[in-house]
Amino acid sequence: MPLPQRTSIVLYTGGLMLIITLAALQAAGWSEEAVRIVVRMSAKVAVVLFSLTFSASALVSLFPSSATKELLRNRRYLGLSFALAHTTHLMGLATLALAFPEPFVSELEIPRLIPGGLAYVFLFALALTSNDAAVAKLGRANWRRLHLTGCWVIEIIFAASYVPRAFEDPAYVWLAFFPVAVPTLRFTRWWRQRK
Repeated sequence: MPLPQRTSIVLYTGGLMLIITLAALQAAGWSEEAVRIVVRMSAKVAVVLFSLTFSASALVSLFPSSATKELLRNRRYLGLSFALAHTTHLMGLATLALAFPEPFVSELEIPRLIPGGLAYVFLFALALTSNDAAVAKLGRANWRRLHLTGCWVIEIIFAASYVPRAFEDPAYVWLAFFPVAVPTLRFTRWWRQRK
């Protein structure tokens, strides 16, 4: 079945974020645990959407099919959906800091905040330039450089976040799969084209 076209993907993601938030509030009320549920779930949705977005061209090259071609056609909207899900994650973190500061704030580590902040700088830059007008204004080569750099920065940060955790907690293995699979697919596509 083809993916829903254009902005409906973003609307579905927004609906999913709303359902996750309402379900968390229903389960735990207005509490730190409810906010942490939203933080965890939005991060999981975000890593899947990002991985689909960043691997779309490699997937269609390595496994050409109607499904992978549809994925590539909808890449922009999957990327915007990722931005929406990860912004929900950021809003959850901000809510923790403001409404339930302890122990969240005291446990924050500056070395971890810097790459996370950098990921959000790129995320917003990519979201704001995910349109034809931005491509025309920046020029296709500069636009491509921005998006490729931003995606690799986000990919590396996801890998650094989830892969080490997978060695400590089996619950993170499936999440670690995505940041490992994406560069594997992209490298395999590059190697095949090179040969």
